[in-house]
Amino acid sequence: MALSVNPEHASYLILAASQVFTINVLRADQQSLAGHFGTQSCRTVDKLASIPWREGGTGAPVLLDALAYFECEVIREVEAGDHRLVIGRVVDGAVLAPNAPPLLYAATGNLDGSAELYPKEFCEGQQET
Repeated sequence: MALSVNPEHASYLILAASQVFTINVLRADQQSLAGHFGTQSCRTVDKLASIPWREGGTGAPVLLDALAYFECEVIREVEAGDHRLVIGRVVDGAVLAPNAPPLLYAATGNLDGSAELYPKEFCEGQQET
């Protein structure tokens, strides 16, 4: 698995220190949870304080209400412009809600503020959040 993270963000410092991460796959009905995690800094908000979670085998957080999760150990990092591409080896995972549809990136609209990076045709038909 891989993720891209800005090394200036507080979450990168946590990732770099622990060398583990969890990818929690959200259900389609968890758009507000995506906003909770994706639009606030952990420098000012304890993002896990109000969310049911458990510590996974690696120590990384597993969201109890997620559709699925993948626990990973970092095996490599690569510079990618103003971000770091972090590559992890999956060491554990499970499907927690097998009948639930996943939250798709396209359904999040402009949650991450990246719509301006894409051609207008790419965003046609997508709802704004």
